[in-house]
Amino acid sequence: MHNALSRKSLPFAAVVVLTFAAAPAAQLLAPVRPVAPQTPVVNAPVAPEAIYIGRGTALSVIDLNGFGQGTGDPAVSRFPRNPNVGRLDIIPPLAPGRSWRDGGSAGLLTLTKCDLGNDRLLDQAFGSVDDLHLGQPLDLVYDNSLVSRSAVRLNQINPATFAQADGNTISVAPHPNPPRLVAPSPNPVRGIDAEEPTVTTSVGAPGRVTT
Repeated sequence: MHNALSRKSLPFAAVVVLTFAAAPAAQLLAPVRPVAPQTPVVNAPVAPEAIYIGRGTALSVIDLNGFGQGTGDPAVSRFPRNPNVGRLDIIPPLAPGRSWRDGGSAGLLTLTKCDLGNDRLLDQAFGSVDDLHLGQPLDLVYDNSLVSRSAVRLNQINPATFAQADGNTISVAPHPNPPRLVAPSPNPVRGIDAEEPTVTTSVGAPGRVTT
């Protein structure tokens, strides 16, 4: 789950006067572009390891995983305690985050925060959040099959039947949940700004991460 930054062109409207000490009478009129408010970015865990709740005009996400690398404060993050951080057999390799964009989860049963530190996500974006429904998996349409062979349909496996399935089932959560946001975007065509989840095998094996 992710939000893309929205950008709007702003007209040149403001004028600032700069006075130089070396030339007291000299003044420079320079048009400046108004600074738009920063748009919060959120990278939250997904079901079945998350509970989504409406909070009036906002949405919040209760983290049921606690070891993901979504948006969060790196100073209090539990992600560095993820047992797969630093393992050489994990692809892509995992490392602790350095900013609020990839700081990671504050732990089990905590509220996910955006990169501005707010747990009221998408506030005012929908009006009032009164009812929530979980739909089909987004990777039926939005997936990394264009940039990663690990994400092709043949590697989407139902963990109960071990058979190939179109889209990950509700019982399949990514690892980490969620993966970190990276720049530049690894998949701008699909609007996916997060790193591909880790993968070592598409078939369940003891001691191995399955995706």
